[in-house]
Amino acid sequence: ASSNVLNVHKENQKLRQELTFLREKKLNQKEAAEFLGIPPYMVKKLTLSGELKGVVVGKTIRYSMRDLEKYMKQRHTI
Repeated sequence: ASSNVLNVHKENQKLRQELTFLREKKLNQKEAAEFLGIPPYMVKKLTLSGELKGVVVGKTIRYSMRDLEKYMKQRHTI
């Protein structure tokens, strides 16, 4: 029984690590648009207006899953 509990604990820890990795993943404009369900030009427009947070990486803007989720929550609570 205790080995079963240990296995469940290890599996939960693994899932938490994967979730953290996905939340920290940086998406490009097209991927962010697909996640939000809007056209890519809207992602750029929202970024330029300051409504959507993006991070400049080289010559591109990247979006964290955490910021995209935050934007969606704000958008749906208004």
